Amino acid sequence: MAPTICTAPLPGVPHRKASCWPALHWIWSVPTAVCGRLTSTTTVSSMTDPLFQRGIQYQQYRPTYPPSLFQWLANCCRDASQARALDLGCGTGQAARALEPHFKRVIGADISLKQLQAAPASKTHFLACQAHQLPLAANSVALITVAQAFHWFEQEGFFTEAERCLRPGGVLALISYGLCEVEGLGALIRDFHDSLLARCWPAERT
Repeated sequence: MAPTICTAPLPGVPHRKASCWPALHWIWSVPTAVCGRLTSTTTVSSMTDPLFQRGIQYQQYRPTYPPSLFQWLANCCRDASQARALDLGCGTGQAARALEPHFKRVIGADISLKQLQAAPASKTHFLACQAHQLPLAANSVALITVAQAFHWFEQEGFFTEAERCLRPGGVLALISYGLCEVEGLGALIRDFHDSLLARCWPAERT
C-alpha cells in the first residue's frame, strides 16, 4: 500500500489558479483543520536533487532513532495524545513513524515527492512542501521535529514558520547524531568522515 501524499493547495483553502502546483494529483487522507495558507511545492534544487530523489534506497539504508527519544519529546508536550506533531524534512518517515504512538496525528513533510512516495504506509499523513512555507494554520501543532535535516532549510524563514505553527508552549526539536564510535578507531573514522567523504557531499551537508 502506497502512502497518501498531500500537495498544496490543501483542503479548505480557497481555490486559486497558480502555475506552481504539481501536475500530479494526490489523494487526500482526511480533511484537517490544520490547513492554512497556500505554499509552493517546488522540488529540491539541482544540486541536492540526486541525493533526495532516490527514495527507495533512502528508505532502505537510512538509520532510525531510539524510541526513547520520541517518548521523551512526547513527555515534553502537554496532552500529546490529543495533539498534532509535525516532522519536517521527514524523508521517508523514519522519525514520523516513531512519533505515531505518542500523538493523535502525525504529519510528515518534505520537499521531495520521491522520498514521500517511498515511505511505508503508516498512520502518518504526508505533505509535500517547503520548510519556510508551511501550509498549516497558526498554533496548530504541539511539536515540530527536524531529524538530521535542518542544514537543508532556508533557516530564517523556517524559524518564522515554526513560531507561527507551534501552539503556545509547543516544542521545536532539532535532532542530529554524531559519528559512529568504535574503540581504537576514532581518529580513522573522523579522518574518513572529514576528508574522503566530505568531497562527496553538497555544500549544505558540510
